[in-house]
Amino acid sequence: MSTDDAQSSFLTIPFFGVIASVTLILARKYFKGAQFEEHVSAKGKIAFVTGANNGIGKQTVRELNQRGAKVYMLCRSIDRGREAMLDLVKVHFSKSNSLMMSYIIVPIA
Repeated sequence: MSTDDAQSSFLTIPFFGVIASVTLILARKYFKGAQFEEHVSAKGKIAFVTGANNGIGKQTVRELNQRGAKVYMLCRSIDRGREAMLDLVKVHFSKSNSLMMSYIIVPIA
């Protein structure tokens, strides 16, 4: 094995490593899709959110309320809805946050 072969293989491995890394980063960005990052105000709007006591519904309630909307939580159980409301207020309300969280729970069962 000559010196040229050793230098060639020494540079080839990092080169392909960089190419593979860039390819993986671009593929991840492509498959992740577009993300909505613009802050849109919902002040003065009214929102009805079904399934609001857990999961996506609960996070939708949180986000809409942070954007200033009046949110109606539509839940099957008043108790679970009240528990979700208290959890949202406890976790996402702080003295530095001037936004008042207000919820109205509407049973749909």
